Amino acid sequence: MAITMQTQHTSLGDQIAEKISTWIFILIGLVIAVISAIALLLCHQFFNKQTQIWNTITPQQTVSSLTDSDYFSIKRDIEFLRSTGLFSSFLITDNKKKVIAEFGNHNLSTIQLIPIQDGARKTWGYYYFQPDFYQFIAPYIIALGIFSAVVLLVYFFIRWRIRHTLASEFSKFNLFLSEIENITRQLPEICKNNGEFKIISGKTSEQIIINEAISRLVAEIIKTNHALREAITHSEQKRFREELTQTAMHMAHDIASPLAAFEMILHSTNALPEKMRISIRQAVVKIRDIAHSFLQKAKKDFSNQFENHLSETMLQLLINQVVSEKRLQYGDRVNIDFLPEENAYKIFSFIKSIELCRVLSNVINNSVEAICENNQISLFLQNINNEAVIQIKDFGKGIPDNLLQHVGELGKSFDKANGIGVGLNHAINTINSWGGRLQIESEIGQGTTVTIYLKQCSPPEWFVPEINIYPNQTIVVIDDDQSIHEVWKTKIHGFCQENGAAIQLVHFASPDQLINWKNNAENVLYFCDYEFIGYDDNGLDLIQKLNISCMSTLVTSYLTSDVIRRCEVEEIKLLPKNIVHAVPLFIRDIR
Repeated sequence: MAITMQTQHTSLGDQIAEKISTWIFILIGLVIAVISAIALLLCHQFFNKQTQIWNTITPQQTVSSLTDSDYFSIKRDIEFLRSTGLFSSFLITDNKKKVIAEFGNHNLSTIQLIPIQDGARKTWGYYYFQPDFYQFIAPYIIALGIFSAVVLLVYFFIRWRIRHTLASEFSKFNLFLSEIENITRQLPEICKNNGEFKIISGKTSEQIIINEAISRLVAEIIKTNHALREAITHSEQKRFREELTQTAMHMAHDIASPLAAFEMILHSTNALPEKMRISIRQAVVKIRDIAHSFLQKAKKDFSNQFENHLSETMLQLLINQVVSEKRLQYGDRVNIDFLPEENAYKIFSFIKSIELCRVLSNVINNSVEAICENNQISLFLQNINNEAVIQIKDFGKGIPDNLLQHVGELGKSFDKANGIGVGLNHAINTINSWGGRLQIESEIGQGTTVTIYLKQCSPPEWFVPEINIYPNQTIVVIDDDQSIHEVWKTKIHGFCQENGAAIQLVHFASPDQLINWKNNAENVLYFCDYEFIGYDDNGLDLIQKLNISCMSTLVTSYLTSDVIRRCEVEEIKLLPKNIVHAVPLFIRDIR
């Protein structure tokens, strides 16, 4: 590829000199402007002060001269006032308004005379004056003009000197550029010579330095070329992993919506035979495990999605995810069920989520190792006497009474080949640190039950324990999955039929449809999905853009700490998709 270089008529030295000169000129102009402004301000203050002084002193001095008819002194004082340059006009008359002394232009018949009085308030004459600030500062303006002219002469001399010096220095620099140009013409030969580069014997020390620098540069180019190839390969692999992660997240999101629809159907109909309901429930569990497996592929560590600090934690969601993790881990070897009570979604505890995950995982692992013929493990979540009670029950071989009292002691392990007696001890200490307790009940041949008691806490501000609907209210559902719309349609229409409520339900599949429909009605309740395929903005962005935070609930299975934190900051309610079926509806009166 041929590259044509256009001739630059202005040298680099001239360009630099021009820029330096311009900045010097601006600096000089600013300095002169500041000095002039300060001097003008000081002159104006001095002028006002002197004018005020003479306006006060002159009547006092003149009254004695008028009393003695000493007109000569009055005329002398007037001449002195003329010499000060403070006044353009000054006039003194006797008490009959006959002019004694004056200077400047004025019309006696039109001016306002000021009386000259003694201490007894007797009028001895009159005076008039007209200050002249411009006449007062005229010498200063002339001096400023002379000063500016001198500064400009100095500036042009400095400008010429800078140009001359830079031209001399850059002429030497141009020699360096010529040497570099001669050497860089050889760079295309590098490819033909397999990257070898011979240093041209230099005539000057500068040329030798440049040749050596070019040689090192060529070596770095070759090295960088190899590194760049490797980086491109690594970048493509990373991009593939990111795309795979995004695909897994989207698939998990897409599965979550029909999963919520399945769970709504299970809880809203009694027409199906019990065997069929059990089959559907098992299918729902499998679907949830598949969704969780996609999330596993999208995240390096399962525990990374939980908080490692004390926070209000929805226990039902946490246990669901741990159980799904364990089902994936053990497959068909064990059957793990989670059976929360009806209102278990309301149970919160102030704990470290990641630590509770480890505790539950450790207890389930122990149960799996203890099972014999009956491979069933069941988990329960209940609210008992304002305590959150988690039970993990297996039907394994059980623990003898003489060993049961030592279970949980540090270093004590029962019937485990590689056990070191740390896991259960850590679990007990962790639960105790939250003000809870862990109990173990076991019977030989019947199995073991581990019960965890945790203090309940108030739900966080974003939690939706119930959905309050007001008469004639409009409910708007925004979700790009049709199955979620069917869930809300079944839930709302069933509620309206049971309670005789008149509720308008509006469905939108994209943010654009909502933006085009949005009106300023206040009696509207919005249920908005978080992620919309094909849109950069998410549900929280949409709610913020439309300024409907106080009327909106985010409905999503994408419960990350970032989403929860933003809901708390923007005061937006949050409803997990997999508990939509469990949250009750109520009609409230408008007060």
